[in-house]
Amino acid sequence: AWMTVPGDPEATERFFEACERRYDNRVVAWRRLFDRDQSNFVSYKEFVEACDELKFNHNLPGVWANIDDDMSGYLTLREIDAVADGSLAIFKTWCEVNFGGISAAFDA
Repeated sequence: AWMTVPGDPEATERFFEACERRYDNRVVAWRRLFDRDQSNFVSYKEFVEACDELKFNHNLPGVWANIDDDMSGYLTLREIDAVADGSLAIFKTWCEVNFGGISAAFDA
């Protein structure tokens, strides 16, 4: 259904507000609610299940269509919060260059 539905910017704004009300920011919502398997990808099924837990039910296909801007069939953190995604990518690269990885950076 989500592939044939136009994006719904208003419902998307309400979706992000609901995420931020519960988790303070989109990255925490991504980690704790959406990407629980830490695959860095969220399928439509995972999205619907997470929205159910969030008790958000406003035009889910329209929200999905609005967020999945590359129409890949899954969501990434870049699509949820591009600024945070970019910052985390820079941090990851810094950890790899300076310590050999993220875990090593935190162990240092």
